[in-house]
Amino acid sequence: SDRYSRKLDLVNRGYGGWNSRWVLRALPHLLPRWGPDAAQCRWVTLWLGANDAVDEWAKQHVPLVEFRANLRAIISQLRAAFPEAKLLLLTPPPCDTDAWAAHRLRQGKSSERSPQQVGLYAEAVREVAREHAGGESAVLV
Repeated sequence: SDRYSRKLDLVNRGYGGWNSRWVLRALPHLLPRWGPDAAQCRWVTLWLGANDAVDEWAKQHVPLVEFRANLRAIISQLRAAFPEAKLLLLTPPPCDTDAWAAHRLRQGKSSERSPQQVGLYAEAVREVAREHAGGESAVLV
């Protein structure tokens, strides 16, 4: 959008393969790095749920009830660290079960994802976003 073009810097702090439990545990160590720059932050994106939604036997799995609680706690910490920022909450992407299963088979592993499970976690993100949407400080994508 032209509104922010050449006016903001983008800082990516993605952690591929992480789940909400691991992000929640690491967040207190990551946020202080921002220092006085935190006041200048205008947007924070939060994209969690795809790894949390894997089958229960997988190490990245986080039960749905805990996932919701983790999102709420993460949002609370982000709001405290970046009081002027809007939160952009992204739902986990849909799962192409056949392609994922073929990929995992090539690795000698079984598939641990299902579109139904991912859908439940996407709905949890929407639910938490609605709770925090007051004053348009949280945007759902």
